[in-house]
Amino acid sequence: TPASDLPSELTSEEFTGLEVHPPKKVAGGLPAVTSSMKHVYGEAGVVRGTIALQALNRKGGIDCPGCAWPDPDGHRSHTEFCENGAKAIAEEATMKRIGPEFFAKHSVAELAEKLSRLERMPDLILTDHRLAGGTTAVDVVKAVFDEFQTAIPTIVLTGEGEGFQPAEDLENVVILRKPICATALLTQIRTAISRHEAAAVS
Repeated sequence: TPASDLPSELTSEEFTGLEVHPPKKVAGGLPAVTSSMKHVYGEAGVVRGTIALQALNRKGGIDCPGCAWPDPDGHRSHTEFCENGAKAIAEEATMKRIGPEFFAKHSVAELAEKLSRLERMPDLILTDHRLAGGTTAVDVVKAVFDEFQTAIPTIVLTGEGEGFQPAEDLENVVILRKPICATALLTQIRTAISRHEAAAVS
């Protein structure tokens, strides 16, 4: 290639093709809105997704799980979030579920191998006491601890009777007996995470 055809390492001192426009009033346009709706509605559905977005960074709502949004004290818009925030809440509100058939198919050892691929440490472990292949919640807790080297809030569901005594390895976890309603389970999850966060700060 002739040297004359190669790009110069020096920046031209002359402005070429420079255009000046008034600053935009919003950070994202229609493409950002379209992308946000695609992620949220694709994961959570129209109704559930819309409810989640309307609560995101709003007074009395929920903080964005994706960043430290400033939370203005005065007026807040109906879309007080960015495109990344919409993607983050889409993952939190997803309708996708993993049922018992998944755990019947995959052993704890197999799932433990995938822990290292997680992008971040889990906030909480929710597991049945007895799992496929003769493994138990003790194996789950140990596998997660071995990977992250720290205790993680854990809730264990069991169908054992009132006389059930958990192993010593589960002495610091919450044991819930089935059946348990969704509201009670959600309360226990929030409490476990709050206590763990408070203990980490103190």
